[in-house]
Amino acid sequence: MKVGVPREIRENETRVAISPDAIKKLVKKGLSVAVERSAGEKAFFSDSDFTEAGAGIVNATEALSCDVVFKFHPPTDEEISKMKRGALLISFLEVYRQKGILDRLNAAGITSFGMELVPRI
Repeated sequence: MKVGVPREIRENETRVAISPDAIKKLVKKGLSVAVERSAGEKAFFSDSDFTEAGAGIVNATEALSCDVVFKFHPPTDEEISKMKRGALLISFLEVYRQKGILDRLNAAGITSFGMELVPRI
């Protein structure tokens, strides 16, 4: 199974959806991780930090076309169009601000988990 981490494109966003430490744990469990080039730059993670953790560095299309996609912000329509049918998206979805996002994800055949709706312990 391949996990993709695209770069966040929302203006002034400095976060990335996964850290190198988390990538190490995924790789140890047998998953393959693909991180978009410069995805962690604003969060002070270099591409080499990700590769040393076991991830491959890819372009946006490759990161979005993985089996599982980790994002921080909801995907844009363009990003949804690059995701493959049957993919799993784990992201904040902002369903109250992003009108129709669930319909668009459903139409594209993408299963999604809205992290803002997951109870915190």
